[in-house]
Amino acid sequence: MGFNKDIDQGCHFLTDEDRTEVFYTSSHTGVIYDYMQKSQKLLQGHCNQITATACSDDKRWVVTADTGEDSMLVVWDSFSATPVRTFLNPHPGGIVAIDLSADNQFIVTLGADEPQTISLWDWTNEREDGPIVSSANMNKKADPKFINFWIKFNPNNHFELIANSQKRVQIFKWAPGNPKFDFYFPAFD
Repeated sequence: MGFNKDIDQGCHFLTDEDRTEVFYTSSHTGVIYDYMQKSQKLLQGHCNQITATACSDDKRWVVTADTGEDSMLVVWDSFSATPVRTFLNPHPGGIVAIDLSADNQFIVTLGADEPQTISLWDWTNEREDGPIVSSANMNKKADPKFINFWIKFNPNNHFELIANSQKRVQIFKWAPGNPKFDFYFPAFD
């Protein structure tokens, strides 16, 4: 099938009472595969290999991102397999991880840039062309053990996020109108 197994959360189950589909990536293409009809819809447009994906709880929206020159962040309608919103060059070098808030309004991205940035996008607001909140990771030593590789919204509060690296967990909070995240590192014994 050409499935990219190295993407964390790179496969999403889109099946419900009306359809029998899954989403996965293959290089720089997203694939919506109907396993009963044995047909597929290709989500094309990325110039680089897709490195991060997310899917809404209602299975309507699929988000893809890539890493490299001319990177993109794309929101797709999974029913029609068409792009709904595209952000060009969202981070220098692209994106390593993304998540979609439970209310489907916000996307959070972890950049492949150095220093690594975390950005929040209100993709439903057509007036916003860039992130509404963005901050650099507090990794002053550029130690790979402290580069975040995973990020998630709190499912009960989209103003709170959590990210982790090999050696630490980072909690982020944001507020409307504040262009930066507040964050802290919980102490572990």
